[in-house]
Amino acid sequence: MTVVENEREHAGTDMVHAAFALLLGRSASPAATVAEMARMSPVALLQRLTSSKEFFQNVVLRLAGSEALPHERRQASPQSPLVDWIVDLAKPEAAAAARAARTWRDLLLLLLRDPAAGPTILSPAHRPEILRALEPVLGPERAMQENKPAATLLPDPAYATPAVAAEVLGQLLQTLPAAELGEFWTKLEENILGKRVRQLFREKQWADLNALHKAGEAARKKRAEIQTMIGRSHIYAGEYDTAARLLSSLATEFESDATIQFYSSVALARNNELEKSVGFGRRAIALRPKNDQFLADQSAVLRQLARQKTTDQASRTALLEESIDACRMAIQVNPNRAENLGFRIARNFFDLRRFPEALAATDKLLKLKPDGVPSLMLRSDILLALNRPADALAIARRVLEIEPGHQGAQYQLRSLRTLIDDDEDRTGGESLALLTILPQADTVTGSIFSVVDGQLLETALPETPPAVDSLQLLSSLPAEWVIPLPAGRAPPVISAAWMAKLHENGLRWSGRVLMADEAGAPLEIWRRDLITLLIESGLLRGLAELPGDLAEHAAMVATIDLSGSLVSSHAPGWRGRRTVVLMSKHGVVKFGGGEQFLDSMAEHYAEMGFDPVIVGTRADMVGQSGVENGRAFHFVEETAAAMRQFFLEVKPAIVHVLSGLGYQVADALEYLDVPFVYGVHFWRDCLGLIEGDNQFFLNFDRDPVPRPAFRRILQRAATVYSNSSYTQAVLEEAFHARTPIIYSLPRDVDPSVQAEREREAQDLLGDRRDFVLLVNAKGEKGFDLLLATARLCPDIPFVAISSQSDQSEAEAAVADAGAGNVAILPRTDRIDLLYSRSKVVAVPSYHFVETFSRVCIEAQRFGRPVLGSDRGNVPYLLQESGVVLPENADRWAAELRRIYDDPSYYRGLVTRAEQNSSRYSYDRQRRSLHGIISSLGDQILIGIGSGIGNMLHVAPMVRNIARRLGRKVDLVVAEDHKSSLFLLQNSDYVNAAFSLRQTVLRKRYDQVFITHSFGSARVPFLARRTQYSRDWMMFEPGGPFHETVFNLEAAKALLGVPYDDEDVTGYFVADYTYQKPLNGRRIGIHGGSKDGFWRSKRWPGYVDLARELQQHGYEVASFGVETERVPETLDLTGGTISEMIEGMMTCSYFISNDSGLMNIANALGIPLTALFGPTNPRTRGPLRPTSSWLGLTKDCSPCEIRPSHMKTFLSSECSCIQELDYRTVRDHVFAELRRHDLLLEAGGEGKVWPAMTFHDVQG
Repeated sequence: MTVVENEREHAGTDMVHAAFALLLGRSASPAATVAEMARMSPVALLQRLTSSKEFFQNVVLRLAGSEALPHERRQASPQSPLVDWIVDLAKPEAAAAARAARTWRDLLLLLLRDPAAGPTILSPAHRPEILRALEPVLGPERAMQENKPAATLLPDPAYATPAVAAEVLGQLLQTLPAAELGEFWTKLEENILGKRVRQLFREKQWADLNALHKAGEAARKKRAEIQTMIGRSHIYAGEYDTAARLLSSLATEFESDATIQFYSSVALARNNELEKSVGFGRRAIALRPKNDQFLADQSAVLRQLARQKTTDQASRTALLEESIDACRMAIQVNPNRAENLGFRIARNFFDLRRFPEALAATDKLLKLKPDGVPSLMLRSDILLALNRPADALAIARRVLEIEPGHQGAQYQLRSLRTLIDDDEDRTGGESLALLTILPQADTVTGSIFSVVDGQLLETALPETPPAVDSLQLLSSLPAEWVIPLPAGRAPPVISAAWMAKLHENGLRWSGRVLMADEAGAPLEIWRRDLITLLIESGLLRGLAELPGDLAEHAAMVATIDLSGSLVSSHAPGWRGRRTVVLMSKHGVVKFGGGEQFLDSMAEHYAEMGFDPVIVGTRADMVGQSGVENGRAFHFVEETAAAMRQFFLEVKPAIVHVLSGLGYQVADALEYLDVPFVYGVHFWRDCLGLIEGDNQFFLNFDRDPVPRPAFRRILQRAATVYSNSSYTQAVLEEAFHARTPIIYSLPRDVDPSVQAEREREAQDLLGDRRDFVLLVNAKGEKGFDLLLATARLCPDIPFVAISSQSDQSEAEAAVADAGAGNVAILPRTDRIDLLYSRSKVVAVPSYHFVETFSRVCIEAQRFGRPVLGSDRGNVPYLLQESGVVLPENADRWAAELRRIYDDPSYYRGLVTRAEQNSSRYSYDRQRRSLHGIISSLGDQILIGIGSGIGNMLHVAPMVRNIARRLGRKVDLVVAEDHKSSLFLLQNSDYVNAAFSLRQTVLRKRYDQVFITHSFGSARVPFLARRTQYSRDWMMFEPGGPFHETVFNLEAAKALLGVPYDDEDVTGYFVADYTYQKPLNGRRIGIHGGSKDGFWRSKRWPGYVDLARELQQHGYEVASFGVETERVPETLDLTGGTISEMIEGMMTCSYFISNDSGLMNIANALGIPLTALFGPTNPRTRGPLRPTSSWLGLTKDCSPCEIRPSHMKTFLSSECSCIQELDYRTVRDHVFAELRRHDLLLEAGGEGKVWPAMTFHDVQG
């Protein structure tokens, strides 16, 4: 059985159990019977139960004999939900008395004797027998009245007139039960009218027959009125299919009857036949155009049809606009509808993305009702869509003053407040310059168009002063967009609506838009700022050559084609481009680790089929180009203008730049269709308040000072990556963005050339070997500490390389220190020879905080242990492989003594160094680059939020999209928890993860997909297409899909990404891989949950359960926040989410309420039991086969999906979790421990526990 089928069966059985409880006094029936009855209508179900022998014997006869009922043994008085259910269904005349019934006997007798309820719940065939049996308690007069219709004396046929006969029939009809009217109707027509017509036909009484036909025509409309009322009754009874068939048939027959047309439209809409409904609604309005009810209902159906997932965009727009018109007409007819329909108008404008008009509509609503919460929240959503978060959140605060518990306002203040941390985007309406170029006069004529208050305004260009440079005129135009027209071409036809379309679709990253004017003529529209940049780079020669020059560069410009799809993409190699530009300040010159890294990148790009070119900006080498060691290279000026000119000449597919040139490259590539990849290899661009502020080198790792301008690089780069986990953490703290990682790794060592390397080392070093090596003799790299250590170890040789400093200065420092055991060597490209001869490598970088420290891995490639500082990334690299020391020469000397004096200790360090070298294999770097480059084509951003559970329920969908599309995706997270971005950043599926801030709103994406958990906010992304899961379907805790399946279904429906059953359990948490601990004794417990109404999810039995588990030999550990610790257990509460996960990985089994940690345990695959009370495990529970859950089966549970009990849930008054009795939970836990081979015996006595995976406990 699929997940969906399982959900439907569960929903159907609720009604069956309720009916059994009410009418039979028991809680269930055989499974097959329940499944069959779940498919029946409620009335048919009740009549089947009351027709049973069990009902007659256990209920009817006991009522007649005044005996105790089965119900009374289960519960003294009827439960209010069951009473409400039967009263709503049977609709007794004495409904108030039924709801007030104190005993089962009073309730059942009242229902059975009630003239309206009795015929509903009793079948006609069994009702007489039941009433006769109840005669002792109902009384003989009542029983006789129920069993026998009142006698009616019919008049003598000879004297009966039509009026008298009709009156007699009317009296007779009053005595018939409603259920028998249909049979009477059939017999009346067939046995009386039918016989009379056949008789007249046989007697050839044509005149009488024709007269009867005319009489029937007169009565036809009356019958239609009756049929309409019957059709409406089917609507009110919820029998929409029957109502739709009856009323649409009547509407086809009576096309001029507006009422029938209207109710046919209503029935079809209820039956979800929306297109047919709209058609009949239009007919009704055509017949009665001033009927406000017709107009109001039609506007609702039009909106519903527009929002269906199968409606195409053009039809959707037309339907929403028609809905707006219908609302306005209804308000004109009946101003009392202004509030309700005005809100619908505003919603329609919002869905049409006509945000200024939507805002104006809410202005009108708030004048009518200033404290209208729905209108205020809609206005807040509109302001967010206009990227005015400060204004939006001010409204949210106002809503909370009116309605303190409003969840939507609380969500906005909690999850969207980060949008105002950065500068807001306050761009206003755009203007357009329409230019006619006169090449002979080297000037232009034309107009500036703008939209003010919805009106198109045209202003003529001023005359060009003779002294003004013609191209400079283009740069100074007061317009965002420019249409250059050759002389003689007719001006385009544009309007305010056309300008609005340009404003909406001319995304900030685009430099050119292809768009037809209102007459259908094609236009090429250029961004003025791009023209200015091309002029700055000397790429436009003059006005006469302007069209040709622009056409030459058009293929390299980020272009949007509004007549079709997006022309431009970040796909590498787009339109045959294969060149990759790799940039650093020093370029092909191997100055440091960054240039070594670029050489490796060139190798990897070449393997992918690209043509790499290494570009530097050293002032002393500008203009040089050529090939060195097989690498093509160029040196260009370090200005955006020069770089732009170079890029447009070589037409690269990708620009890959290292720290130090980020701002220049970002400016050079503005509006161009060239993605650039930016690598943070040192802090020059991103930390320090201003450019050139190098103070961050001292303590920035402990107190980083972010440079605000770095957000520009984050926004404009296709991908920003870090060179280490440490760098990644610093950037996340400073800029709320979690980047992917490409480690700066050296190539693997070829052991086959060891003999040749030794010969070359002999030439370079002679007999010098087994020394302590420092590869950079600069003070900030620890040279001073090395000298102090060398003085303490005079018998140990030291070698330092003056790779980035003056050799003579280093030698002078050695002499001053009196460290005769320190040798200074000049810079060399054969550092491998030094590693191979060294005994240990020193990385004492305390004052230059390393972002990676390539030296550590280079040394370990040769099996050399590394001693390093406790700053920056060095301890990350050495935590499993080397020795981390504080800045203390005595400590360094003591460690060196041990290394040189203890061979066994040294061999252990060598082994760990070699193992770490394998962990950081060169191929790992290649795979990381491939993953980043894969994400550049059709970049996808997925919006998720906000709790941990919501995030992890998205994981299988993220994994499925990445695997099936063959590219990584980016994520934007509306975080509930600080530092939760890492949860879904799996290196196989996710590129970058962003907290919801302005940075991600200003990045270029081809597609944005917003999942339901992101919330209702519609913030403006710079994407070709943005799709919202909530437009397809709303996730409901009581709905047909588990939340994980819902997300997969949404991606299938909106993105066209299929999934298989195995994809449903494709959970992940970052890059964690759970492995069962060896001892298998630790069991984790999370006994908490969120605060507020979520407190009702906390099971109270953890103290006793922990104690019993401990008695069986288990170690029990508590997780969560400090206040959630279970007494007398190991305290692993507190800390960050990542620290908590590290602790959970040490557990062999986990027990939890419905919480974020429960979802983490399930995603990791830790054997798990989850306890559910008020929330629905069928849509929120754990799905991995290693997981199990316990929930409660009661009429009111889970209360989060029962409308009648939602108030109980939201007030934290639900006590269902407390009804999960201790013994049931304990037995389940021990059974699960046995299933996972984790069961221990206590006191030598074993117990066999039955296996189980999930369980509903009867309430």
